[in-house]
Amino acid sequence: MPSDNRPLPHDSRHGPASRAYEEEHALVLRMLRGEGTPTPYRRACDARQTGASCGRCGRAVADGETVWRVRERVARGQVVSTNVCRECAPERAREPEPFTYDGSLLALYEPEPCEVCSRPVVWLYRPDWRRHSCCSERCSARLYNRPRDEASAQAREKVCGVCGEAFTATRADAKTCSPACRQKAYRLRRPLNPR
Repeated sequence: MPSDNRPLPHDSRHGPASRAYEEEHALVLRMLRGEGTPTPYRRACDARQTGASCGRCGRAVADGETVWRVRERVARGQVVSTNVCRECAPERAREPEPFTYDGSLLALYEPEPCEVCSRPVVWLYRPDWRRHSCCSERCSARLYNRPRDEASAQAREKVCGVCGEAFTATRADAKTCSPACRQKAYRLRRPLNPR
């Protein structure tokens, strides 16, 4: 971890670093040490990744509580997708009124359950490419990694080559169920008359 009194980098063409750079440098050092409040961008990104807090106000969100997926404008004109709580959600999405379209009753902003943790999620925008409904990037990763995890778990179910007992291997290349069976297999492989 760098100390606060380390020298700032200098650009040989333009002289010492500017005052804005010094302030940004100090802010980064404070954030690395975990001091101060997070920036709006960092708060929005943390809420999107974990789903444990609101991306606007920073309040902790309970596990079963509904979250709203919104596009949030943060510093420097950046727009990021994030989760917000009920108090921070747009008013039109909190208590939506159903409307009719072609004679059928439709409801805007209908909550969908997260496909991993079953938390209700209301999408205020929905990218065309997104096929699944997940409350956070963590749940999205679990959803997309699920087939691989199930395949590797199935591949770890093996039968011991020495005693014939079924076991769950901790390694992909395990052939025996215990150290005793491993030693027995080694002795069976070893030649009888070593030179």
